[in-house]
Formats: sequence, structure tokens, C-alpha cells
Amino acid sequence: MGMVTAFGPRGRSDFLLTGGIFDDVGLLATDGLTYVWGAGQGVDEQQVTGVVGGATGAGSGEGWVLGSARTGTNHGQAALYRIRVMAGARYDTDLRQTIGVTFEKRKTFMPSEIEAGATAFFNAAGDLSYDPTDDSLIFQLRISNGGTPGNIYTVKWRDGFGIVWKTVVPITSVYPKRSYAPRLQGGRWALLAGNRVIQLDTSSGALVSNEQWPGQINLRGFQIYDSVSDSILLSTISSGIVRIHLNRGGGGGAAVGSIVSDLCDRAGLGLGDVETSELSDVVPGYVIARPSTVRAAIEPLAQAFFFDGVESDDLLKFRKRGRAPVATLDADLLLPLDEATGETWREQRTQEVELPERVNVIHMDPDSDYQQGTQQQKRAALPFPTMSSRHQISVELPMAITASTAKNIAAKALYSAWIERSQHEAHLPSDYLLLEPTDVVDVTLPGGAMLRTRIERMDVGADYSVALRAVSQEAASYTAELVADGGSGQPSQVLPGEPFTRLILPDLPLLRDVDDTAGVGSRVYLMAGGYGPERWPGASVYRSADNAVWDLTGRLGREVAYGATITPLGDPASVFATDEVNELRVFMTTGADRLESVTQEAMLNGANAALLLKANGEPEIIQFREATPLAAGGFVLRGLLRGRRGTDVFASGHQAGETFVLLEPAKIEALTLPLGDLGVSRYWRAVGAGQLFDDAETITRTNTGRDLMPYAVVQPRAALSGGNIVLSWIRRTRLGGELRDGTGAVPLAEAREAYEVDILAGPGGAVLRTLTSTGPTVTYSSADIAADFGAIPTTLSVVICQMSAVIGRGFPRAATLEIA
Repeated sequence: MGMVTAFGPRGRSDFLLTGGIFDDVGLLATDGLTYVWGAGQGVDEQQVTGVVGGATGAGSGEGWVLGSARTGTNHGQAALYRIRVMAGARYDTDLRQTIGVTFEKRKTFMPSEIEAGATAFFNAAGDLSYDPTDDSLIFQLRISNGGTPGNIYTVKWRDGFGIVWKTVVPITSVYPKRSYAPRLQGGRWALLAGNRVIQLDTSSGALVSNEQWPGQINLRGFQIYDSVSDSILLSTISSGIVRIHLNRGGGGGAAVGSIVSDLCDRAGLGLGDVETSELSDVVPGYVIARPSTVRAAIEPLAQAFFFDGVESDDLLKFRKRGRAPVATLDADLLLPLDEATGETWREQRTQEVELPERVNVIHMDPDSDYQQGTQQQKRAALPFPTMSSRHQISVELPMAITASTAKNIAAKALYSAWIERSQHEAHLPSDYLLLEPTDVVDVTLPGGAMLRTRIERMDVGADYSVALRAVSQEAASYTAELVADGGSGQPSQVLPGEPFTRLILPDLPLLRDVDDTAGVGSRVYLMAGGYGPERWPGASVYRSADNAVWDLTGRLGREVAYGATITPLGDPASVFATDEVNELRVFMTTGADRLESVTQEAMLNGANAALLLKANGEPEIIQFREATPLAAGGFVLRGLLRGRRGTDVFASGHQAGETFVLLEPAKIEALTLPLGDLGVSRYWRAVGAGQLFDDAETITRTNTGRDLMPYAVVQPRAALSGGNIVLSWIRRTRLGGELRDGTGAVPLAEAREAYEVDILAGPGGAVLRTLTSTGPTVTYSSADIAADFGAIPTTLSVVICQMSAVIGRGFPRAATLEIA
């Protein structure tokens, strides 16, 4: 199934495009799942193997159908069909035909177009998707090699252009290929078969991902790729409907070795140039906050996890400190450092006051919502100091580590600093050329004492003697298993969900007299809200004439209370009295706490105004006196005032599922549109705070200027006067119509008083004649009656409209009158 959407004068129209298991194609209107088109219609091929919605525009929308052979190892049947649906498409029961739908074959694909020399396809085509970025289609075909399966092609085709690209891929779907495919966004197309997932770049067709999915997936039926979340929705045998997320990290952190390898790769060193097998510690998160060299990016990791790098055997090796000794140096073999003194071993100790009493490690704590944490380790100072230093060192690590890990790093840094306070120098003969920096050696001193040291630098002389520099090392200083308390009471950081916004943009009469523009423009009302109980952050509203260039028109910061009707609202006996018969049941998406009961007097003074917006865009403004919560959720509204602010002409024909909006002045933004925009389709987007502009929904609206339309007249009458029929009515006003003292004329609120009266052939029939007048009465002459009906009819069907100098006809009053 696919959804075809069109926008017309009455708003959005959705149609469900269906394909049968054979060659049948059909179209239903979604507002009531009523038949529109399809009886006897189908594709020329054996089977419909894909349907999808296409381009959405003002006045019409498109859908696409893929036809192919049902099965077969050698066939040449594959074609694309386009269905174009007008916004008002329907099946006319009187004419017994569909109005507003066209269906045509746009392209037949030959095997040789897909692969040079190919003569047939293998099995059915399928996996049809629509790419809105360039109005193109993506689907799959498989070549037949003399009855055996050949290459699988994913093909992109655009009407009027042809094949955009075709890519050989390793898999095709196994189960029915007619599954509904969503429109693609984000430049990716994905497919799963067996345990293999592939992704293509939709602009170039390049295969960007071809991976085995871990775990067993027992695919049973449909699959839908959601490019917004980069995930595939699947129907499986064992787990029902599941969603698998692509291109995600596991959240378990990364090994230090993998981070170092990745950084070296950025510097041009491949995996074969680097050895990181000893760096097995896991880091939950690591940040490179600013442009830097690769060395500068690796140094914080080396500082935290105590490793060094060395070039060895044409490899860049990273080795942990605290390793076992690889050799023992005999003091008798050491070469003199100073010929005059005969000194062979030199030691230099760092002053105690320069060594740390305390080491502080500052880090991001994943157990505290990644807020900054500090752990420390210090040497004993009381009751008896173990050293004379009061020096403190603070180490800032740009990584997410637990409090215990940070404390262990602080302990290792503290004690290793004291142990490594002794630096050594020596000269070795060529016997020790095999040694290299990072190696640990034991040195036997002349007095028999044993000293363990780690080589930091080696320089080879012209005679192959080795100048060595090293520091004392004790392996135990790199071992710590301390447990830390990260603290409590940190404020929780809540990451808000995607701030999706629903923009409600009805075509309304004036909600308040003060909103009148005096005919220089048309007033439009903007309302918006979120989709649930989460706090809605507000939205910016953009408008475009071409869906390409967008202008900011306003910002909405207060969420409107809206929902949907559970039951249809019945027609009122009169719109000029409180409706105590009908009741309205609604379910609120947002703002349920704002529905409350008021007194009759408060309601008559304007309280509890609400909008009922039909699927075709027709509005009825109501007021309600009582709001009673329902046990199953929702509210029942009673004591209704109907057809407020001139919407009495829309007070009948309600259906369940209509949009319900509580009209609160503080939650509504009023804009003025130029008169030139009336009757012209425009694009709108409400972009939630924090939401990407491209992720916001685009809606299309055509403003008809209902705020400028005079209200429909009331109490129409028809009376004989000789051989003529005199029609009369009572005028209403859209501005200043409050009954102040029971006397006085109703304000005109128009440049002049004028009316047009259509004489109809019958209720809802053709217009036979249009009469005009400048007052609330007009004469239908006997000559015109004879020309239209032949004789004076017993009833007369008319449509009366008051005229506006700006907009033309106002709201119509249709009536069938008995002639008195």
C-alpha cells in the first residue's frame, strides 16, 4: 500500500493506493475508506510488485505502481505506472465513473537496459521506494542467466530523465515485495535479507554498507526502512514486529587500543603499522574538543592509562608501564660516563618539594549524567607526615570514566611520581643494542644492590655504544583497585526528545473584531503544540511560495490545547440557541487540564470557545458550558453554542476524528497575509526549538479570506407579488454585531451593501439565474420565472450571498423556500 496526498482549496486529501496479489490496482479515500477508483484497472504485467506514494503538490498528488511477472526464471516484464489524483477525486454515483484520477504506464524496462547483453529477468521485481529529494524511484531487478539467478540490481529511475544509477548488490528481499515503502530522507536506502544488511547512497548509488547483522533474524514478511531514525522495522517469526537500528554504537565504551589505532589512522598509519594489543583498558567516552595533532590527542590517554610509544621493528608499538624486566645489566659491563672520574652510573633525584602530596583527577562521570567529577589521592600528612611536600597536581582528562577509575588513576599517578623521582644515566656497550625505550631492566650495582629501571631514551653512537636514560620503576605503583564514591545529589540532565510540532493553520473567519485588517490584508491564525505530555519547547513558523526559499513569519511559544473528537457532533436544531440535545466527546492530545466547566453567563460572555476542524478544512466555532471527564479518558462537552463567528454554515455534517482546538487568545498568533496570496497555495513549516529544519513537516494551505467574508444572511423568505416572487432576508454583520440596547441598525462593516442571489433548478441543482440587489430584498420577475420554470413553482431553491468589495461573495445561505 502507498499513500497519495494532495492539497486543494479544502485542505489535505489522502488516498490509499493498493495493489492486489495479481494485477489489480485500487484507490480509496482515507477519510472513510470509500471507493474512488480501480474497478477493472490493473497493470499489463502478471502482478503488482510494489506501490508507493509520490510527489505531493497543490491540487494533485502522485503514486507509483511497479508491475512484474509473478514468478519465472526467464521473463521480460517490468514496468512503472503513475497514478495522478486530484484533491477532490471521487467516484460519482450518478455518472457511475471516477472523476479526478489518471493512470498511465510511464516506463517499460528491458533486461539489456539493466545489464549489457541480458535478455531476461529472474523472478519478480520489487522493493519500490520513493525518493522525494529528486522525485525519483528506487527498486530492484534481477537478471536471469539462461534460467539461473544472475546479478541483483538496485535501480534509481526518474520520470523524464531515465535511469539515474544502477548498482549490483549482494541481496534481494525474500518475502513479498509489495510491502509499503516509506519516502526516503537522509540520503540512504537500506535492505535486509537473511542476516545481511546493505545500505546505498541514494544520490550516487554507492554501496556504503554491507554487513552481517549479529544474531538471528527470522524474517517473516514486510520490512520498512525508516531513514529518519536509520532503522528497519521488521515482521519476524519468533519476535513479532521488531526494529533494528543501523550504524549505532553499543554504548559499552571503546578499548584504549582501538582509540589509539583510529587516531594513528588519521595520521596516515594503517593497522599494519601500529601495535596496540597491550592497551586493553576500556573508556566509556573520549573527547577531542579542539583541533590538535594526533600526538596531542593520544597524550591524555597515555597520562590516564600509563603507556608509552616506541618505534620497534618498523612498527609503532604502544606498551603499558609496569612490565617485567627483559634484561639484567652487570655493573662491570657499564662504560665510563666520565673518563676522569671513572663514573659509570649516574643518578639524579627530584626535590621532594616538587613531588605531589595530592593528585586530583577531573573527569566526566557517566554515573552522574556525564557531569564533571573530581577524585583525589594523597599521601599521609597526619598525625605524622610521610614527606615534606605540599605540592598538589590537578589532571584534567577529556574522557568519561567512572569515579573508581578516576581514583585509581590518581593513586597510580601519585605513587609512580614518587617512585620515578630518580632518573638514571649510563653508557652500555653494543651488547645491549637489542634494548629499546619502554624496556624494563634490572641493574646490579657494584655494592650488590639491585635497581629496577625503565628505559626512556636510547642514543646509539658511532661505535655502537648506547647512551641510556631511564627512571626507577616499581610495577606495584601501576596497580590499584580502589573504590570511590562519586557523590549524589547532582541535578539530572534530561535530554529532550525530538521536538516535533503540529502546526494548526485553519482558514477561519475573524475570531475577534480587533483582528480586522480594514480590507488591506487577510488575517490568518497560527496555533501549534506537541504530540504528548512532554514539555513542548515552542516553534518557529516559516512560510514559502515555492518550497525552496523560506521566510520566518513568527514564533509560537505557548502550546495550544488540542485533540480529536471521539464521536461526531450532531446537527443543531438552531445555531441561535444553546444546544442542550447534542454532546461532544473529545480526547485531548495536549492541554487536557485546561478544559473546565463554566456558568451559562460566563459562556455567553465568551468563555470556553473551541474550534472543530473538519477533514475538508471547514471550521465550526463552538462554545461549551460543561466539561466532564470520562473514565476511559477524554471529556464529554455539553451545553453548546453552535456556529459562532459566522461558522453556522459549517455546523452540520460532522464526523468522528475531527480536530478539536481550545481557542485561548494567549495561545494564538495572528498574522496578516497580502490580498494577493488569497486563493494561492503556500507552504508552511513549524520547526520546534532544537529541531532540524529539514525534519519539520511541510504543510500546504490555501487561504480563501474567510475573515473578509460577510456572514450568511438569515430568515430568507419568498412571497408572491402579482406574477413576481419577492425574495427577502435579514442581513448580518461580521463586525460590531453585539445587541447593546435592543434598538438600532446592525452595522454594515462593508464598503457598500450588495447581494447576489442564485436561482437553482432544485436543491443543490444548477444555477439558472443570478440576481443582484443593493438591499435585503430582490424581485424575481415573472418573465424570468417563465423563462426558467415555465410557471410559478411551489418552492424555490436559492443561494444568497452578501458581497464584499475585497473578497467578493461572502458565506452562502442555501435554502429551499415555500412561496407564500
